[in-house]
Amino acid sequence: MNEVIKLTDENNNIHKSLIDSFDSEPGYYYQVIRSMLTPGHETELIYWLKSFGLIPNTQICNNAKVNEDCNKVMEWIPVKTIDYYQWKCKNCCEKKSIRENSVFQDVRCNFKNSIRILLGWCKGYDVDTMANILGVKKQTVKVMYSVVAATARKHLKSNQTNKKIGGPGVIVIIDTYPEGCTNSARPIQANRPILCIAEVKNIPPTYWFEALNRHNRNNQDQIQAIKDHVLKVIKDVVLPGSILVTRQDSTFCSYFDFQSLRHLYPTVVSVEGLERHNSENQNIFPNLEVIWKLALNVCEEAQFFGYDQVPNFLISQMWHSRFGSEAFEMLLNRLTDMQ
Repeated sequence: MNEVIKLTDENNNIHKSLIDSFDSEPGYYYQVIRSMLTPGHETELIYWLKSFGLIPNTQICNNAKVNEDCNKVMEWIPVKTIDYYQWKCKNCCEKKSIRENSVFQDVRCNFKNSIRILLGWCKGYDVDTMANILGVKKQTVKVMYSVVAATARKHLKSNQTNKKIGGPGVIVIIDTYPEGCTNSARPIQANRPILCIAEVKNIPPTYWFEALNRHNRNNQDQIQAIKDHVLKVIKDVVLPGSILVTRQDSTFCSYFDFQSLRHLYPTVVSVEGLERHNSENQNIFPNLEVIWKLALNVCEEAQFFGYDQVPNFLISQMWHSRFGSEAFEMLLNRLTDMQ
C-alpha cells in the first residue's frame, strides 16, 4: 500500500502550510492527536489507535477453522510498510493487515492522513478539498467518508430518544428544499432535493436532513417513490406523539400525505392552518423563515457538492450540529463500535 500522490519540491511549502493550518483544530484533536502526527511519531500513533480500539487489539489466523494449532492470538511484528506492523500466525506464518476489520480497512493512505480525513468529515470538508490538503486520491477520501457517514447515520437514527427528533407534544415542521422552506424566491431546480425536518423546542432548532432523488415532475411513479421514502424517514427519525406541521401543497410531504401517519402522530397541522391564526401581534410566516434559515444555508451549501456526496455532507452537518466541539471525539468513540 503506497502513498498515492507525490508533491514536487516547489509545492512542499504550500502543502506543509495547508497541513499545519488543518492540524491547528482546537480541542480533543489538538490535545490528544496532533503530537502523534509529527514526523517520528508514526508508531506512537499506531499503538494509540490499537489501545483506543480503532484497530483490533488481537487477531486470529484465517486458517484456524481448518487447523486448531492456528487458533491462537497472532503476534504483532514490525514490517517495512506504511503501517509499520502486521499480524503473523505463530503456527503457519499466515499474515494479516493491522487494518483488517477496522474503519481503515479499505483506506489507501497512511494512518496520519486517515485520522485527518475523519476530522475533515466532522468539519464538513468536501472530498476535493480534503484530497487537495492531504495530497491523496479523491477515492481514498470518498471511501473513508462513506464508512464514517454510515456509522454516524446509524448512531443518529438509534432508538435512544435523545438522538431522534420530537416527542409527545413537540412541534416538528417538515418541508423540502428547494420547493419549500419558505423558499419561493429561489430557483426550483437543485443538484439534489432535500427533506428538511425541524424540531421546534430549542433555539437553534434540531434538524434532520435527508437527500432525495431527482425526479421528473410528470413521472408519478418517481414522485410516489420519493413520497414513500419521506414517510419512512419520518417514522425512522421522528418520535411518536410529535405534532407534525407541513404545507398542504408540498409535492412530497403534504398535509394530506401525512394522514396515513395519524396512528403514530395523531396531530397533523398544515402551515396554511397556522397562518389563519395570524394577527397584528403575531405573524406565523416570519417565524417559519427564522426556523428554516440555518436549514436553507445547509441545503444551499449542499448544492455545491457532487450528487453522490450530498448525503455524506448532510450527515456531517447534523453530526456537528448535535455534538459541537465534541463531534470528533464522539465520532472516534462510535467508530470503535465497529470492532
